[in-house]
Order: sequence, then structure tokens, then C-alpha cells
Amino acid sequence: MRDTLLVPILHTHSTNVSQLDGEGIKYHRALERSVNSLIDNLLITTPMDIYIFMKERHMAGAPGWLMNITSNMTNPNVTLTLLPINEAAFQTPHHLLRPRDMGWSFGFEGEYRMMGDWRLTFQPAFAREMGYQYVLQYDSDSCIGRPAKINLVSFMRDNKLWLANNPWFFNELDGYFVGLPELTAFWLRTRGRKPVGCIFDYTRPHDLSGLMSMANGSSAGHNPEGWTGWQGYMLSGHFMVMDLDWWFDRYMQDYVQLVVRTGAHIEHRWNELSVQSMMWQVFVPEQHFHSFKESEIEGHHGRREFGGWGRH
Repeated sequence: MRDTLLVPILHTHSTNVSQLDGEGIKYHRALERSVNSLIDNLLITTPMDIYIFMKERHMAGAPGWLMNITSNMTNPNVTLTLLPINEAAFQTPHHLLRPRDMGWSFGFEGEYRMMGDWRLTFQPAFAREMGYQYVLQYDSDSCIGRPAKINLVSFMRDNKLWLANNPWFFNELDGYFVGLPELTAFWLRTRGRKPVGCIFDYTRPHDLSGLMSMANGSSAGHNPEGWTGWQGYMLSGHFMVMDLDWWFDRYMQDYVQLVVRTGAHIEHRWNELSVQSMMWQVFVPEQHFHSFKESEIEGHHGRREFGGWGRH
């Protein structure tokens, strides 16, 4: 399993085409494109196991194209499996404040928030329990634009990479990560640790005093020059490979579990993306991080507005 890439895809929309409206059809077609692009453009270099996690009530209506892939798959270097998510555990915990109570977190449905929790908790735990070392975090509307030139597992291992992302990065709206920099500074101070990554490149001032929620403007909004605090510079997150040996390092897990215990990744809409971006900048030295070149592998998002994001 350590030489096989795990690709878990969380798809919470129905796949029964007869029940879908126009928006649902769009997500459905994106999933089809997503899965087919893995098989057409990544399998040529990288053995992988694809798991599509769906609501149990949607599994009975799985579309013909998906069932055809699973039943006709003869390549020994790939498997595709449908698994139900635990819907009882995929609900916003009762004790947490709801979006209507949190004007600073800009709404967003409970399922969107729980996706972030799923990726911080279940996704890596499932992967490690199954014996994988590398996980490709991949949205149900991500895709690979052309045939890959590298074996992702070998590339990560040979280059001693802990984290690798496609070449799109962006400045997040300041309201989406309120409190996370302060929690990170608390962790660093109470554990007596120092950042080993690039975090202070993205704070004002460029030291621990700058590790606070953004103030006096926003790098992604008003007053883009006058802000202070953490910039909120984010990984794209929709095509990202993680080394689980790094993720389950005792210090990484201590940090992740602190975040999860606060519940703020759900309440304040940090989701997995803000947390993983912070982990990259605090815990990953430059030599263990890679931004994929399009000549290596071209991972995209199905929604073209991502084309407006900046490059690292």
C-alpha cells in the first residue's frame, strides 16, 4: 500500500440524474470528469486506489458510468470503491454555534464545514489504517488536465517531500481564518517550538508578534497594503499530496487535535484549507515542500474561476 496513492473523494450530492436540478447536474458531470481524468491521465504513471465516499441513500442510485468503471476495471494498478459516509457523524455538533449566530464567518452550509472536519480527521486516519503513505487530496470537481509525467508516490518519496500542491495559491478573505493565527501562536509558545517553515514571510510584523488575525485591511480586499497580522496565504487544497508519516508526527497531531478540540474549524469556517495552509507555513521546511510544475502534472479545479488565483 505504501507504493500506491490513495485518492479519497467526498461527494455529498446525489448521483441519481433524474433527481438533480441544473446545479446538481453540474456537480454530477464534474465528478464524472474528475474520476475519468484520474484514470486517463494519472494511472499511466501512478498506481492508485480511488475511494468515493457518498451518503448511503445515494449509493443505490449510482450512475451507470460509475458502475461501468467499477465492473469493467481490469488494470491491476487501480481500484475504485464506493463507500458510505457516516451521516450521523457528518452533522455539525449540537453544541457548536450555527452560521446564523456567527456574522464573522460568512455563512456556508453545515455540510461544507463538515467536509473540512472530515479531511482533518477521517481522511488521514482512514488512509493510515489502510496502510497508505501518500494521500492525494482531490475535490469531486478537480481534474487532471493532461497525462502526468511523474509517479506521484515515487516523486514524493525520492525528493523527501512532506507536502506538495498544484501551482495555484491565493489570499483568503480575512473573515475566514479569525482566531487561527492566535491559536497557532499559543501552540508555539506553550510547546516551546519555533516555526521551521515560511510563516513569517506572510505576517506583519515578520515575527511571532505578527501571528494574529488580520487587521487594518485585507490582503484579499480593502486596504490591501495596510493590513497587519497573518496574510492568509493559502494552498489551493484541491490537488495536494500529503505524506502521512509527516501528518502523524506527534507534533503535527498535537497541533491538529488542538484545532479540532476548539471546534473553530467548523464554527469559524477555517475548514481544512486554512489549517493545512498554516501547517505548511509553520511545520514544513522549504526543502520538504513542492509546488508542482505543469510539466510534471497538471492538477486543476473544474470551476474555472480558480484560474484567477496567483502562482507561488
